[in-house]
Amino acid sequence: MGAAAALMAGAKAMEIFGTIQQGRAADKMGKYNQRVLNQNADIAERNALWASQAGEQQVATQQYKSRAEAGAITTSQAVSGIDINKGSAVDVRASSVAKNMLDSQNIRAEATRKAYGYQVQASDLRSQGEVARAEGKNARDQAYMKATSTALSSAASGSGGFANFLASKSINDTAGQNIPWANGPDMKFTSTGV
Repeated sequence: MGAAAALMAGAKAMEIFGTIQQGRAADKMGKYNQRVLNQNADIAERNALWASQAGEQQVATQQYKSRAEAGAITTSQAVSGIDINKGSAVDVRASSVAKNMLDSQNIRAEATRKAYGYQVQASDLRSQGEVARAEGKNARDQAYMKATSTALSSAASGSGGFANFLASKSINDTAGQNIPWANGPDMKFTSTGV
């Protein structure tokens, strides 16, 4: 009976240890996943900044092209002998300027949409990181509660449980006297003498 009780106690101890280790591993994995997701969020935020900067650069390039095109139209009109300050010549240049302004606005709007997409992605990744961290903490806490429950139920069980194992065992103190660990399932600790 003593060997069976020892085996049961050892098995429960290993179960408790394993449960705690699983909780710790889940907690570490949650922290790791949060760090990875936060790094990815940082990258998405940099991409948002770069998309905005690239859009502004494209707008500036478009504006240079627009001014060059307006100059070419004016030069072409003047060379052909058209009065550049009257009639359809003015309308042609105004139409060109309006088209080029619209192109610049479209470029800027597209860059803004792209940057916003990266910002949303970054926010989503940070939220996922917080969830991963919370899941890790919850798994750890659940493992600790399960380990505690297992230890308490093993200690409280009256038939061949951990308490009976402890009650059946004694150790020798330094004076060579026999000191029992416990006097039965109620776990009252006593000494048989000094």
